[in-house]
Amino acid sequence: MSSHQLEHPRDDVPEGRPDAPVPPAAAARVPQQAGPPDGEVGPAWTRARGVGVGWDGSPSSAEAVRWAAAEAAARSCPLTVLHAAGAYAVWLDPTAHPDLPALVREMSSSGAQAALDALEELRAVAAPGATAVEVGRTTGLLGPQDLLLECSEELDALVLGNRGRARLTAALLGSVSFSVAARSACPVVVVRDGDVPRPGPGVPVVVGYDASGPALAAARFAAAQAARAGAELEVVPVLQPGDGRGGELRESAAALVWRLRAEHPGLSASVLAQRGAPDRVLLAAGEAAGLVVVGSRGRTRTGALVLGSTSTAVVHGSRTPVAVVRGTREG
Repeated sequence: MSSHQLEHPRDDVPEGRPDAPVPPAAAARVPQQAGPPDGEVGPAWTRARGVGVGWDGSPSSAEAVRWAAAEAAARSCPLTVLHAAGAYAVWLDPTAHPDLPALVREMSSSGAQAALDALEELRAVAAPGATAVEVGRTTGLLGPQDLLLECSEELDALVLGNRGRARLTAALLGSVSFSVAARSACPVVVVRDGDVPRPGPGVPVVVGYDASGPALAAARFAAAQAARAGAELEVVPVLQPGDGRGGELRESAAALVWRLRAEHPGLSASVLAQRGAPDRVLLAAGEAAGLVVVGSRGRTRTGALVLGSTSTAVVHGSRTPVAVVRGTREG
């Protein structure tokens, strides 16, 4: 594999602009046979771990960038803006846009600027970690799903809007967010546009729990999120009518909370067992939350992967950001 910077440093560009010298978070690697000249757009995968965010210029992706910037600040890690130029083939009239590389760079640059603006807002309120975040960008000729999945392999978290631009809904961040959430190698947070909450004091993190492998992975992710934000963690085992495992599930959830408190000293966590349909229970519990976390049983990127019915319903119906965490199917 060979590597190069998609956006090369320019000595005449002042720091802080999206076309300024790109920090390590924007490094990319490409297959040897795919070799556009340096500075042009080509297939790309992010190298730096940290938080990645899908960008297409839509209000939903703009909100995702703001959420991702706050997440990167909380983690004190790099933030990489991901833009999939391969989707342009779906809608773009090449005769109206003869300089496609320039158009792609402009769109990618606008995403980086949105991230810088979001971080500046965080610095203005003295948000911890905001000054340490490096903003990078990765632009690829891959389609959105392929680019995001490739990037997910080396990210700690990926943030997506729940829908894309009006003309690109099918090709960009709309239906793509569901597919990526099911297959991603890292947790995926799906964010709607509008007044989007974040976890914090008085704004809990809610996680669904059924004692499965994916639920355990989701609970550990949720605990880390709550600990960073100083938020309460609410573990919600859902008891369904006729299920004789109610007592066993409560005990499992209580033991899990004990372990999570030991892993995160100072974490405030509780078990809120509920009866009913899992999706309705989690949607109701998430109304006052800053984040809802669900597990996904996706196993490989090549199999027939879809989100489970509960995860799909929660991602689709929640006004609160939803994190989907892949785990291993037990049994």
